[in-house]
Amino acid sequence: AGADGIITDAVDPNTVSTATAYAASKKVPIVSMSDIGTDTDTVRFLPSADLQNSPIAADWIAADSGGKAEVVAATVSGDKGTETEAKVFLES
Repeated sequence: AGADGIITDAVDPNTVSTATAYAASKKVPIVSMSDIGTDTDTVRFLPSADLQNSPIAADWIAADSGGKAEVVAATVSGDKGTETEAKVFLES
């Protein structure tokens, strides 16, 4: 099957460079909820502390996939930050 897109959070891009390169070769978009890294055609870096980034990420995923992406939003139960971020993302 394969992924329609990948979202990472708190992952140093240098530690997953092989996986990132493979995803890029398959044209799988990646959104990294981090401000560490440089945007490319398939990777966007968005700091997760800014709740305005969730709608931006959702819009980019929808546009890049032609509206066909299926997105899973994961939270840490009891963590108000991830719960709020996921809620904003899913309502976008």
